[in-house]
Amino acid sequence: LDPKLAAAHTNLGEIYRKQKKMPEAIREWQEAIRINPQEADAHFFLGLALGGESSTRDQAVGQFRAFLSNVPHSAEKGPRIALAYAVLGDFDAKAGREKEALQEYEEGLKANSESPLLWNEAAWLYATAKNPQLRNPQKALEYAKKAVEGTHEKNAAYLDTLAEAYYVNGQFDEAIQTEKKALALPAGTDKQIYKDQLKKYHQAKKDAGRR
Repeated sequence: LDPKLAAAHTNLGEIYRKQKKMPEAIREWQEAIRINPQEADAHFFLGLALGGESSTRDQAVGQFRAFLSNVPHSAEKGPRIALAYAVLGDFDAKAGREKEALQEYEEGLKANSESPLLWNEAAWLYATAKNPQLRNPQKALEYAKKAVEGTHEKNAAYLDTLAEAYYVNGQFDEAIQTEKKALALPAGTDKQIYKDQLKKYHQAKKDAGRR
């Protein structure tokens, strides 16, 4: 068991990943884990690599669990810890396990309460869960505000989540204003989604005025 040698393989794997040589990267991370099963970063990178394909998603879950079991909780590792919990929660959410997804997000926030990603993922699910018993409009709004504050209103996706949180709380003017901010920013996704959301909020405001 040689932690230094294992770390060297982990680092080499990361070099290969940046060069888009994924088979070589995966081989290095697997070798790092063979040498030292507690090599947390190798588990983390292997989890990311395996999580992209549905056929290897269960293996990815195991790697993220191993990462979380072995990683030292520090400010330096905080972003990776947050991402691991977020990915595990997203896997659950996509599989329809909304309760388990929320548990992952909440557990992640206990480990890293500074993660806008986790605040956002939890906020979206509290606002939109298919299971009405899991919906929590107040938490959705509280969490979404923290995600937006943590990114200084520069993340369109997080602003979109905040707009949805305002909407489920019946605050349609705020939803409209916030969605407009999302539309004004460069987006990593198709802006048509945000336009459709904005249309929904305008319609909700109009419907509320008729009552």
